[in-house]
Amino acid sequence: MDHVQYLAQVVHFLKNDESTHAGILKYEIVNVSDLILSLKTAGVRCSRQKLETILDDLSILRSRNSHGSNRGGRPAKESSAPAEALCQCVYILVESKAGSLKVASATYVGYTTNPEHRLRQHNGEIKGGAKKTAFGGRQWKIAAVVYGFPNKKCALQFEYALQHPSSSAFFGNTKVIKAKSAKGRLHNLALLLRRKPFNRLDLSVQVSEDWVEDAVRESLAANIPGPGPVVGPIVLCGKFPPSKLACGDPHCCCCTNPESGSSGCAAAADVDVSSTCELCGLFVKSADALKCFASCNGRTHGCNVVAHVDCMADHFLEADGAAKKEMVPTRAPCPACHRALHWSSLVKHQKKQLAPIV
Repeated sequence: MDHVQYLAQVVHFLKNDESTHAGILKYEIVNVSDLILSLKTAGVRCSRQKLETILDDLSILRSRNSHGSNRGGRPAKESSAPAEALCQCVYILVESKAGSLKVASATYVGYTTNPEHRLRQHNGEIKGGAKKTAFGGRQWKIAAVVYGFPNKKCALQFEYALQHPSSSAFFGNTKVIKAKSAKGRLHNLALLLRRKPFNRLDLSVQVSEDWVEDAVRESLAANIPGPGPVVGPIVLCGKFPPSKLACGDPHCCCCTNPESGSSGCAAAADVDVSSTCELCGLFVKSADALKCFASCNGRTHGCNVVAHVDCMADHFLEADGAAKKEMVPTRAPCPACHRALHWSSLVKHQKKQLAPIV
């Protein structure tokens, strides 16, 4: 059986297994070993290597043994809020003396839910820094932060790949810079943003200085091994993302802009959905619904449409022209108000409703 036939059988199984399909659409990590057993029970025999290739081709988040999703060690405890209510970030540190790519600088890559708090830990201002950043009394500053990951495991996989580019399967055959210099880190960051599944997520990059922005933009423009990343604007800003993004949209002005004067995001408020699906006309329960959050911080666009997760996914894939080659949607207009939406933001918004911020 060739790759195309295996792909067709796996896709057919995934779409017809309701729980697995729902998990994939919500960016849950697929356990490859469990999926192999389920496929075998359904009469589909597929080797682990072939199955992993298929899942990667479909941009489906999967378990990767000890690489990323189950990495050793635990990040410092930074908040008691549920994981769904936090901003999942991967950051790159450089020494404070660094002012350009020409200045030799040690670097560090880590995961956090609060970049500024974590930086204070690395600089020894408060307890909880990493051993690698405590060496030689170095002082650090944040060069770049990537945020907008749908969950913690996805962010940890991105972090591990950026830490170990030469051994990470995410980079494929793409040429990486093995050196842990600032140039190497930023170059590999741009490459990773172009690799599946990260190039189909609504990720944002925030940088602290002009030279960092120039380095990332140059690498993004020069290295094109495949489709461009679905990446938000590269923002030059000294203040990094807050630890809590209320509505799940990394571009939401009332969640990320401290000058908005908002104590919370209207889009994140619990909604008692007891309506009919906009797309199929059947009853939809709150736990099974996605809602267009076109109303945010009092700026109402007149849309409060809801739809089943799978119905909205079909709409997104059809609108994006990817119905036959992808399973996880990216961007599409709302079926009612036609406002541009991103799938990962819709999913994160739903998780916020089911797990309110504390």
